[in-house]
Amino acid sequence: MSKELEVAQRAVLAGARRVKRFFGKSIEEIGLEYKHQDGDTPRTIIDRESGASILNFIKESFPSHAIYEEETGEHAGDADYLWVVDPFDGTSNAPKLLPYSTVGLALLKKGEIAVAAVCDPFEKKLYLAENGSGGFVLSLDDALTPVGEAKRLRVSTVSDPKARFIHVDSLFNDRNRKRKLGFMGDVTQLAHNVRSTGSNIHYGALLAEGRTDIWLIDAVGGFYDIAPGRLLINEAGGEVTDMHGNIPRRGVQVAIGSNNVGDHEQLTDLVRKHYQGYAGFR
Repeated sequence: MSKELEVAQRAVLAGARRVKRFFGKSIEEIGLEYKHQDGDTPRTIIDRESGASILNFIKESFPSHAIYEEETGEHAGDADYLWVVDPFDGTSNAPKLLPYSTVGLALLKKGEIAVAAVCDPFEKKLYLAENGSGGFVLSLDDALTPVGEAKRLRVSTVSDPKARFIHVDSLFNDRNRKRKLGFMGDVTQLAHNVRSTGSNIHYGALLAEGRTDIWLIDAVGGFYDIAPGRLLINEAGGEVTDMHGNIPRRGVQVAIGSNNVGDHEQLTDLVRKHYQGYAGFR
């Protein structure tokens, strides 16, 4: 394991432990507020506490690296080494106590995703990937400490629409509602089972693990929503692109992931049909 992946693992676990500490508290205790500049998406003390823990680990280990973190924005540094961090993806689940949120981050080296780490503190799983070295999932104990042997991530081989699942970005507003509903109406010819539980990073991890088969993201808060899942999926044998079939880069507003069973081009055609000209959910 490289030093970068080791730091990514330690950082994401530190953030996830802060999530566990605060998740389940009242709305007043978690300080729920809405970010009007970000499409009225929510923020809580969970996001801030997790983010602070993650930033501490990264800055201590790599003080010269740049960081792009959801709640605190850009942290100046060497732009050839950029950490993208979502300290609590699926914040909207917290007030309803829905256990579907994750902590995720990735390191980009000269624009390419080098390592990724995702923690699901509720299923107690840690997902890790390093470019060219594969992706792995580890079980965690109640203290969110890895236990047992790492298992290799592999996307599913499911192609039958009756058995196929698609996870769709959960945010609906006036900018994406009609587009998303149109896409969902068409894509059910490829996947009959639609799910939407609130964390785009979680969807990416599930696809890499073979537990879902297609992933649509159209409410990109920042590249931290795409990057961790993209590397996990790629290293597990799947594919993630923008609507034109290109590798998603910073600034991309729509991405599609699949288990790569031969219809990814058809999926991008559907995304392009409904999202051409889309400027984002904000």
